[in-house]
Amino acid sequence: MVQQLSDFLRGTIRKEENQFITFAEELEYLKLYLEIEKVRFGYRLKTEMDISEEAMKWKMPALLVQPLMENAIKFGLYGTTGEVLISLQAIVANDHLVITIVNPFDSDMQMPEGTGFGLKSVRRRLYLLFGRSDWYKLIKPKTLLLSFSKYLIAELMSKVIIIDDEPLARSIVKEYLQKHPQLELVQECNDGFEGVKAIQQHEPDLIFLDIQMPKINGFEMLELIEQPPAVIFRYPPLMISPSKHLKRMR
Repeated sequence: MVQQLSDFLRGTIRKEENQFITFAEELEYLKLYLEIEKVRFGYRLKTEMDISEEAMKWKMPALLVQPLMENAIKFGLYGTTGEVLISLQAIVANDHLVITIVNPFDSDMQMPEGTGFGLKSVRRRLYLLFGRSDWYKLIKPKTLLLSFSKYLIAELMSKVIIIDDEPLARSIVKEYLQKHPQLELVQECNDGFEGVKAIQQHEPDLIFLDIQMPKINGFEMLELIEQPPAVIFRYPPLMISPSKHLKRMR
């Protein structure tokens, strides 16, 4: 139990650094949370998941399903002593990732009034990310629906390509990109010709481009592209000082 809780907390910290993750990554975190809840509630809590393979690859805001599942468990188990089944379904339909969570509901039971913090936080995050919160719906008393359009999520992220023949320089740029989750690295290239192919294939929003490269330099590469993306140049080359700090050559 202690180990599971420790892994859960570490996962929370790691995912806070990434604004968008795949549903498969979200599901790993969710399963860890459910294992902790099953220790808490014992035999009473049963879960059922129906996840399509296509849904596993879709990107979504991190840490969004867990508070919804927590809410379903809280109100699904209230006032019961027997087993309770909470189900989760995720499919792709009409270019949307559709997530459905269902818990038992007894309309004759007097349910406790919660603070509403969990659901409000989900609505708030959706509004901050997308300028709208209508992708979250309580479509009937026991069923909650959450859906994301792949096109809108794609608009919030910028595709990035690194074109540089020096591995050290590429690693520095990747370290920078890790701090900016809205920048998605789609490919690394070792030379200008490889960079041209990558740009034609991925149509990136931004490239990090080395000027001095073998075969063709950065400027010559850009001349081969009809509509080049935004460019951040790297020049002059990098060197390592004895103190292991990176410095630029003059």
